[in-house]
Amino acid sequence: MRAMSAGRMRGFDEITTIRWRPRPTTCDLADQVSGKVKELDLAQSNFRSTFARLDAIIERGNCIEGVDQRDGAGGNDGGG
Repeated sequence: MRAMSAGRMRGFDEITTIRWRPRPTTCDLADQVSGKVKELDLAQSNFRSTFARLDAIIERGNCIEGVDQRDGAGGNDGGG
């Protein structure tokens, strides 16, 4: 009997240590969702910017390769 009351007291002590937090309101949830959407928008913007830079680098490399091929093919014949 004594062990049961000690167990109950222990359980009661654990319950009383839980802190009460109010439930978030609809407005709070909307603010959280809005914040997450803004984070996703920023990440998408950063991705698009990085992708555009990579595309420009690849295009520049293709142009340089084309010039090198052109100069290599015709540059030795009439180079003076």
